[in-house]
Amino acid sequence: MKRLFGKDRTVTWLLSILAVLVLFLTDCLPEYSIDTYSTFASSEWEWMLYGNGRIISAAVYWIYETYLNWSMPVTYMVSYVIGTIFMILAVYRTARVYEQYCPDSLTAVFLAAFVILNLFCIQFYLFVETGLLNASIFFAVLAFERMNRWWQGHRTKDLILTEVWLFCAVFIYQTALGIFVVLCLPHLIEHSHDFKSFVKNNFILAGMYGNVMIIAWLITRFVLANPRIGSTMTVAETIRNTFVNMLDVFLFSCHVMPKYCFALMCAGAVLLAAFVILKGGKPWRLYEIPYLIFVDLLAGFALYFVKASTDFSPRIVYPFGALAGILLVHLFVNHHEVMMKVYAKPEKLWLVLFAGVLLFQAANFTWIFRDRYRVNAKDREICLKIGECIDRYEAETGNTVKTITIYHDDQLTWNYPGMDGRGFNTRAFVEFWSDVNAINCNLNRHYERGTPQAEYNDYFYGKNWDDFSEEQLVFDGDTLHLCVY
Repeated sequence: MKRLFGKDRTVTWLLSILAVLVLFLTDCLPEYSIDTYSTFASSEWEWMLYGNGRIISAAVYWIYETYLNWSMPVTYMVSYVIGTIFMILAVYRTARVYEQYCPDSLTAVFLAAFVILNLFCIQFYLFVETGLLNASIFFAVLAFERMNRWWQGHRTKDLILTEVWLFCAVFIYQTALGIFVVLCLPHLIEHSHDFKSFVKNNFILAGMYGNVMIIAWLITRFVLANPRIGSTMTVAETIRNTFVNMLDVFLFSCHVMPKYCFALMCAGAVLLAAFVILKGGKPWRLYEIPYLIFVDLLAGFALYFVKASTDFSPRIVYPFGALAGILLVHLFVNHHEVMMKVYAKPEKLWLVLFAGVLLFQAANFTWIFRDRYRVNAKDREICLKIGECIDRYEAETGNTVKTITIYHDDQLTWNYPGMDGRGFNTRAFVEFWSDVNAINCNLNRHYERGTPQAEYNDYFYGKNWDDFSEEQLVFDGDTLHLCVY
């Protein structure tokens, strides 16, 4: 394999491009989440700034809304291309670090893919902000590179640049900082020559992460005056809720892949790590396994423990998805000689296994993307039918519909039959921020969302449909009362 791939920048570039495209090429056509309809229906830069504290994201939105305002398909494609470039760069830069410890570029790219392109990264491609989300990952990778250089040379410049890149990441998307911590772990151990230096390096890493997060929180909370940060749960409820969902994420893979897949991957990596460490004749180093697991859990679930979020979604627990990959990286970095012996004997078998895992992940991603396209098509079909009914009503009565008021039937249908997309592909009509906005975006109109009236609540009470029907539409002057099935 060395003769075929070797360690060459061009090869690493090409393999990084291939890894990203294998996972995300099937999502290259415009597709929209329910949040995307809201994004295009209203100004987002103020919400990004004051509601989320994402200063860089807010600036990008302001430029977009002030000077660009492209159509939904064009915006999606530009964001997709930019996001894919950033993701390729993130994989490439990570692989370049790993090449120092791997026999060839192919192995290094596989390891980088298992960490950066872990199964939870799919949600970065399920929003129109793909370009921004992936940019935050790239800046976290740049921070990891600089942190690793600091451990190698202890230059103040590297610590300063680490903080700069971390601030860039956090002001785009806060959860990107978790992957920085995870990436650093094997190299923290590498440069810890005794217990004292191990403790010191942990304090330094925690300080680099905590400093940025605290400053970002203070700016958001007090400068931008956002009272939204934090949930209303008690500390006990928060801890219980976090651990329950942690187990759910571990066993059910956030529904990105079939249940137990992520758990089996992690278990396999743990067993391999234990085998390699014991084979090296240093059983006391087994402590590294629970250490890596513990810190990875903290990085993945930190926002939940501090009550900064209650949304257990793949994009937020993304650092936790790197657990199996970072255990493999740890073996190449800190148990190099033994791991190279274990890896060398059936090297082709290892590479086939790595490729198989990546392709299996790609197949699951493609399944979700396919359902997203089908859901978008069905949503659009219903929107067009609603538009036809509105046009007919306006032509017959001379009235102009200005408001659409939404009601729900007795058993709301969250997913179209056969299009559940593992829970990622909710119908546009079931959430208040996307129902009327989806109609507006698909019909290129500007209806206001009305307030439900008791008269029509009573009218629709007890009714239930399994598909769209014109019976769900009741017109009254300039208002359409629409009951969503």
